[in-house]
Amino acid sequence: MVPNLKQMSLFYMKLTHEDKLKMCEGNILRGKSLSHISEENGNYDISNLKYLLASKRSFE
Repeated sequence: MVPNLKQMSLFYMKLTHEDKLKMCEGNILRGKSLSHISEENGNYDISNLKYLLASKRSFE
């Protein structure tokens, strides 16, 4: 059986703004490594995490 779009969407996790802020906080304030933060958040792509951190730093 081939899953339809509704069934496939159950496996897709979209991060909220609060989740992204927690990831930035973990790296900037607590000094966690990017790979550790990635693993904590469902293997979030490290290059996307670097972009997120760079954009956060540019607004400070």
